[in-house]
Amino acid sequence: PSQSPEQIFIATGVGGLLNDGNGVQWALIHHGIINPTKLGATAASADNYNSLQACLVAGKIISLEGEFFSYNGTLTSSKVGAGVVGSGSSSCGLQPTNTTLNCIAFEDPAGPMRGAVLTGFTIKATPNSKVSGKSLKLDGVRNFIINDVIIDRGFWGVHMLGCSQGFIDNLLVIFENDNGGVISGRKYLRIEETANANIVTKHCGDLFFSNFNGRCGGTSYTDIGRCGGIPYCEFGIEIHSGDGIWFDNYHVGNCTGANVYINADRTTRCTGLKFANGWHDIGTGKGTWIEGTTPNTIGDYTFSSVRHLGGSGGNVGIEIDGDATEIVFDGPDSTVSGYLNEGVIIKAAFTGSCEIKAHVYGCSLTGPGVRDGIKDESTTARVKIENCTVSGTNHRYHINSQIAKRTTIRNNDVSID
Repeated sequence: PSQSPEQIFIATGVGGLLNDGNGVQWALIHHGIINPTKLGATAASADNYNSLQACLVAGKIISLEGEFFSYNGTLTSSKVGAGVVGSGSSSCGLQPTNTTLNCIAFEDPAGPMRGAVLTGFTIKATPNSKVSGKSLKLDGVRNFIINDVIIDRGFWGVHMLGCSQGFIDNLLVIFENDNGGVISGRKYLRIEETANANIVTKHCGDLFFSNFNGRCGGTSYTDIGRCGGIPYCEFGIEIHSGDGIWFDNYHVGNCTGANVYINADRTTRCTGLKFANGWHDIGTGKGTWIEGTTPNTIGDYTFSSVRHLGGSGGNVGIEIDGDATEIVFDGPDSTVSGYLNEGVIIKAAFTGSCEIKAHVYGCSLTGPGVRDGIKDESTTARVKIENCTVSGTNHRYHINSQIAKRTTIRNNDVSID
């Protein structure tokens, strides 16, 4: 009790060191869960950074135990099994006050970090918005769990680099309407390769997301159910590289770029992406946007029972543009609807194979220009449009038949107004 959190944390630059009354130094090697109040953390209004960081350095896991703790800085760890646990996302959390730094950043410069646990708490930035930084950054983390976590008002939600064997369940990322109008660059979730030279497999792999929700909130923390038609995020789910990434039961709302943006522009793999039972509330951008420019394996993207719903000012439901193959939109609830400029566009640069088995309807905005339900202008791609219902658009199909490739259209129900 006679030592301050600064003394505990700064001692020899290691942390978790204690000096007794006889001048003997002790190292805290507790291997379980530590309540930061035991190391000097106090009320939420105080800067508890040193106490919280001392827990990670010495005891691995911060136990919030139903409390909220403020701090100024980035909580970091490279230890096996490091983490933050709480009694539930609605009852406890971390309140970072720095507007530019990452809130939590786990990585190991020497190689992959293993066994991180993040469960049952909220990251709620104060003041309301960060102008940069990530709420949660995981670099080269393996065998990790994220469950019942709310990220509220961060500039970026979650940033994963070269992570694998991760199970993410009940993750909510919120951007509030009172965030100062910061839009450009915001992401709910970004997945890409790591630059850590000590990690052999640099791309992400074997990540399983269930019950992921990225959305903008209302005018207060308790009003998280309303977007109010104002996009505060550029990309919802942004993937640049990965192998075996699955999303099941997810919702992404109100983005200026795209709700799901896959850009295979890296030298690592980007394949085996599966999205099921999803809902895209489209802002001013696209629902799903797929690009690809690298010569490595790109493709095997499956969207099953994913709904794309356009709001006022929405651009495109689905746009496929780039060098990828085996892209399938299928399932009984695969729909593109609402107020959109275009329903589905398969661009000229796309050269792979694509199957569209989605119901496209009501995709028309007033004003000049051609509006299409399904528009195929690909150069050499193999495209199948089958088992679709297309209605309520200015043009049902817009097929460029002057190019040397095959487009198959069959078993569709096309209404004529």
